[in-house]
Amino acid sequence: MGRKITCRYCKEKFLAEDIYSVIHITKTGREEKRNYCCELHYRLEEREKWLWNQILLGIDSIIGYKCIAKNKTKMIKEMLDNGYTREDVYNCILEMKNQIIDALEFRKDIENEYQKLCYIFTILKNNIRDVTVVKKNIQRKEKKETEMDLVDIPEETMKIPVARKKRTTTLKDLIKEVGENGIRK
Repeated sequence: MGRKITCRYCKEKFLAEDIYSVIHITKTGREEKRNYCCELHYRLEEREKWLWNQILLGIDSIIGYKCIAKNKTKMIKEMLDNGYTREDVYNCILEMKNQIIDALEFRKDIENEYQKLCYIFTILKNNIRDVTVVKKNIQRKEKKETEMDLVDIPEETMKIPVARKKRTTTLKDLIKEVGENGIRK
């Protein structure tokens, strides 16, 4: 039995020969070996890191300069704790960016960096649900369209004639059914 190594993404243990390993160079220049159970988990972790950096850059571009306050990351994590994904937050920032910049320019009383962050995240929290619902609806429609494109049915087979049945019986129908002798058939 071989050595068991933990996947960095899903935290499950796998045998050493089944692991997907990546050599990563850290900020200090040191090589570090990172282990994943499959290449997909490596790609997912890289995507999450990219989204996190894009969220931070999006907030910085809204403010107009690089914000180094810890409150920024705390507020982002608070949104993530409410059940939204990094992609949802990123999409909301992309959708609301120009409106938030206009709102900050309109509000001249907000001068402090913390106040700006609170104002930005209040707008994002109020609009994130709307943005995610719209994005999911668009994705659903695209998925249905691709499924419909895959299935090509001729028009003749789409319209199938259906013989309708009477669901209610009238008094005339009962008289016909009973007949002359008064016994129901």
